[in-house]
Amino acid sequence: MPPKKKAKTSSYAMPQQPMEYASHMRDQMRERVELESSGKKKTLNYDIEQNIREIRAILAVNAEIFDRCMVSIKSSVDPSSDSFSPVVSFKRCSFDVVEVRPVNSTIQFITEPVPSKREFDLRSLMKLPDSLADTFAIKHKDKPHSSFIDYGTFFQNSLALHENVLGPFLANLKDHLESVQVCLGEIDEWILGPSSNIKYIYSLFGIKLHQPSNFGVFVRDCDCPQGTHSLDDICQRCGKTFGSHKEGRNARRCGFPYNSDSSSVSDASSVSDSSSDSDSSSDSDEEDYPFQCKIFHLLKQCHESDVYRRTFDISKEDGREELNNFLDFLTSS
Repeated sequence: MPPKKKAKTSSYAMPQQPMEYASHMRDQMRERVELESSGKKKTLNYDIEQNIREIRAILAVNAEIFDRCMVSIKSSVDPSSDSFSPVVSFKRCSFDVVEVRPVNSTIQFITEPVPSKREFDLRSLMKLPDSLADTFAIKHKDKPHSSFIDYGTFFQNSLALHENVLGPFLANLKDHLESVQVCLGEIDEWILGPSSNIKYIYSLFGIKLHQPSNFGVFVRDCDCPQGTHSLDDICQRCGKTFGSHKEGRNARRCGFPYNSDSSSVSDASSVSDSSSDSDSSSDSDEEDYPFQCKIFHLLKQCHESDVYRRTFDISKEDGREELNNFLDFLTSS
């Protein structure tokens, strides 16, 4: 029977002296940080002073952009939830279309605020790369943004590292914060995108618009001049056409009651047609409500015998050029 093989033992003994042990552990940490970053396409700069200056500047810019973006966040983020996802929805309002419509013997140029949303992956704001993870206990931002890492505190804590480790650590931290800045920049650019349309409208019509801050209010009780709406326009309160509403003292009347939480006809879908018909057939003005139309801004109104109905997508250069040409045509005719 052959003799049993002895288990292999490491030829390197762990240092026993405290300072040698501390030095050994720092070396291991440095090797780990450098190993995790070795796969990066770009060469990292380990200059500590330069990285500290640049990280502080990046953190200041990131904080400013973060505060702007969080105003427009639509979906809540809860890492403790079973359905947690780093993909988060943001919202904005924009004036993308200028509409031309006939009203009595005039034509109007109007625009409406259009709400929209878009999803962004915020993984870089919530999770550290392997080269930085398991170094310090991660502190998160205060509520309501407690899903996001407090990179300012994380950076300050990292300065307690020995210089042997601090060089590669800060280089990796700066590289990651740059990716955070790219992520925030994409969100910021999308949210601020409508400002280009607002500037264009001001240059063309002299009307200064502002992006709506109340994302839930895009409709109003109609007080438009007679002839503003076609019979096919949709009531934002009940979802029925303008022509199906009965005549009232001052405006077309609607049998669907006012709902302060309602910003679209979808909230009216739960009311049956029979109940709406019953309410709208009432003879009492106290039981009726005005036709509800979308909020719009009048940009220009001019007398014109011909009837024009056109829309121009001013978020695109082609749409702006078409609108410019149409205005020139009206001026010359």
